[in-house]
Amino acid sequence: MENILKFPESTMLRRIVSKVAFYRKLTVGSRIRQHFVDDLVSLTWIYKLAPSVLNVEKGEDVEEIVVFLALLKNKEYHKDVFQLIDKQLPRHVLFLLRYEEEYCLLLNYKERMAARGGNKFRILQTFASEWMRADALRLPLQGQTMDLVYENLAGFVSGYGTAAREDMKRMIELAAERQKKSRQLEAKRRKMSSERQVNRQQELYSEVRQLSEEVNILCEKMAQYQRQH
Repeated sequence: MENILKFPESTMLRRIVSKVAFYRKLTVGSRIRQHFVDDLVSLTWIYKLAPSVLNVEKGEDVEEIVVFLALLKNKEYHKDVFQLIDKQLPRHVLFLLRYEEEYCLLLNYKERMAARGGNKFRILQTFASEWMRADALRLPLQGQTMDLVYENLAGFVSGYGTAAREDMKRMIELAAERQKKSRQLEAKRRKMSSERQVNRQQELYSEVRQLSEEVNILCEKMAQYQRQH
């Protein structure tokens, strides 16, 4: 198999993974089971990133990172398929999605739910890159520990450029607040466009301006945080 991500040869694998193993317990006819059938052609384990092959220290939270190549039936896909796979694996995962001759990187950013050494994780955010041709794939392996390797991968795929857990979590918080304010802003705009009373229109206009300013401030905070880190 081609070394599509240009990782060290020692990290390469080629193991077909049964997709049925991930959804066999789901009810026939369930939405996510149907997404598996509709979206996914095959799943192949193509890289294993571990201290022994990367010559880095074991992380406190990240022991190894597995990379799966997911061949898709359509360019549009459902993220819940890859979230379900990830939730069933007691390790960190990076997905390389392929549709025809284009690729997309997908990473479910997650953290341990239990004390150090536990194998329960929760997904904080799902990140996906733009679709690109094979020659445009660039994914640097950086960091002296597995924790830092993972954080750099997450910072790259998300587009945030972060390299530390606290920075990523702060960006996730800011992005969530921006999304919440943006939804409120769109709701107020719709309400204002349908309002017939002049006084109420003026009130809604003031609320729209305030929310718009708050969204802009959050966008600037995110941009500033990225520049600083």
